[in-house]
Amino acid sequence: MEREIKLSPVMAKTASEIFAAPDIAPFLGPLERTDMETVYFTDSQGVLEGLKAALRLRRENGVSVCCFKMEKAVGRALSERLELSCEAPDIKSGAHDLALMPEMPESAKNTLLNGELLPVCSCVFTRTHGVFEKDGLSFVLSYDTGELSKGKAKGSICELELEHVSGDISLMEKLADDICAKYGLSPCSLSKYQRAMALMDTDEKAL
Repeated sequence: MEREIKLSPVMAKTASEIFAAPDIAPFLGPLERTDMETVYFTDSQGVLEGLKAALRLRRENGVSVCCFKMEKAVGRALSERLELSCEAPDIKSGAHDLALMPEMPESAKNTLLNGELLPVCSCVFTRTHGVFEKDGLSFVLSYDTGELSKGKAKGSICELELEHVSGDISLMEKLADDICAKYGLSPCSLSKYQRAMALMDTDEKAL
């Protein structure tokens, strides 16, 4: 289960200040950098869209990972999604392996096994991330910067994420509230997939 708070847009200068803040930096582990290239897929029958689910194939520093996400609940700032993933060389084999996982909802299994899966949008970004640990709370603090695309339409990625690992999640929510108040930021409930799908391709405008 993915439980995260996303803040967007966040400019690089502001992100640097947050990572270096005195209530964050002393509790933040070594930072890592991951280059991400993602293609999102839907099915020709619209089953995944109806389930509010996203299927993606992502290269993470050269490793190909297939991931299924389905929205479970959205709070004021906290998003909660079912997240299942596996290494896979292509979308067909990845969707097959995901469908066989016991946690996969029955409503999505047949589509992943037999549906026609079509690429619909993509994103390319760099993630800078580290693990925050304090008072039993652990979460991944990350900053993503890059580009969304749908056909010829483009959009920017510049967002901060707090992804819960363990401990009292209310402490993470409070820290996110404090960050928003101090830096004038706002939570964003839309995923990269949702924002990419909202882009208006110039070819679509002509229809």
